[in-house]
Amino acid sequence: MQTRDRSYYFRDATRVFQVENHLFRIHDYLLTRESLFFERMFSLPQPSKGLEDGCTATASCCDGSSDDNPILCHDKLDAFRALCWALYARPLEVHQQEDPKYVDITRLLSIAAIAHKYEFTSLEEWSISVIRSHWMADFGTQNESKTGERLIWTLGDIQELVFLSLEIETIDATFKKSIEGQWLARISNPKFGNSTIVQRTLTFADGLSSQRLRALAYYYTLRRFGLLQLCGTGDGGRLLEPESFREHNQSDWLTHLTNDQRRRLMHGLWSLVSLRGTYSLAHIGCADVYCKQGSGVGCAEAWKEYGTRVGTSLDFGKLLEDAIHQLQAGSLPGGLLFNLVMSIITKVHLYLQAGQRKFAPESYCPENAPTLSQKLYQHPKSLGVEMERKIGASASVLLNTISAFTSSLHLGQWGTVFAGSHFTLGSIEMAKLRND
Repeated sequence: MQTRDRSYYFRDATRVFQVENHLFRIHDYLLTRESLFFERMFSLPQPSKGLEDGCTATASCCDGSSDDNPILCHDKLDAFRALCWALYARPLEVHQQEDPKYVDITRLLSIAAIAHKYEFTSLEEWSISVIRSHWMADFGTQNESKTGERLIWTLGDIQELVFLSLEIETIDATFKKSIEGQWLARISNPKFGNSTIVQRTLTFADGLSSQRLRALAYYYTLRRFGLLQLCGTGDGGRLLEPESFREHNQSDWLTHLTNDQRRRLMHGLWSLVSLRGTYSLAHIGCADVYCKQGSGVGCAEAWKEYGTRVGTSLDFGKLLEDAIHQLQAGSLPGGLLFNLVMSIITKVHLYLQAGQRKFAPESYCPENAPTLSQKLYQHPKSLGVEMERKIGASASVLLNTISAFTSSLHLGQWGTVFAGSHFTLGSIEMAKLRND
């Protein structure tokens, strides 16, 4: 049975919309003035169709002229109410959205999404602007709001922002990067949510249009449960095995995942272990014609200490993050860290080629290595803007490359290797790098 909405059914209005089982009666001029979509829709004499999952109407029936002929909108009730609020809100109510004491972030997110869908350009820009100001106050460089108040950003809020950042081109790169960072931080932090949340998060990621973000969600899930740390380095013929994998193998969080999600996680984990098994940090060293320090004891000792500290890590992304931090702090000679960056990227590139994967790091340019290395050695204790950008780009490329292992593409028969109850490279050795 249809119910007239208590707040947004105006008897003097001209258009009736049905959303779920609720009827809304809205003034024409508010819709056509603000929305190109509705301006086109109401100006066409012939039957007109809305966007996918949007509003539909015909000239002969369901034209919105009465309760018996409403325009059907396939939106969520709360989302359409949010749009109505934005159309009819008073100046004070609009102004209050800038105050963290009164702002309704969930409603603003709904406004941004539905405004983008129906081409309410000014509403879209306003809502994104207000959301961004609150976000940057909480997570930006200042990390402090003007009033001292902080908002509680739920995982649902952040995921909605992730989705919007992929759909709305006007969201700037800095905002997008911050949104992505906070989303991945939530995924990797075991304090946020339970096993059900993990499954829902991966399900959300599976529906994203960005393969890179889908892959990163799985990569950071491995981080969350500490599966990117090896029990040993594999020296002396020992098999490489992720730390605590056996106890996680039948754990509650893993059983909540779908079969496809488990396969993607295991495929990504196996790929990282395989890569790590062919890569030794100990062999990088400080060998460069531009090294003014030569192969001195200082370099060797610093590298040995660093290699011992990170030698059992599968998390190549964190290795690079740590490398950049060490280089900025001047804790290690610049050339060592540059060699680390270049050698990891080179190894990943060769590994991908061996597996016949069609993924080449865009920033991988080995011919540039001597020039970049020379600049690093000239300034071993200070990281210039140019080098920070180049190494930062390399770290980003590598993280994206590694995360690509966990994508749903090129799974082949790899996932079936993990059908057993234990994870060892003894069984994995039967699996080849190629999809034979």
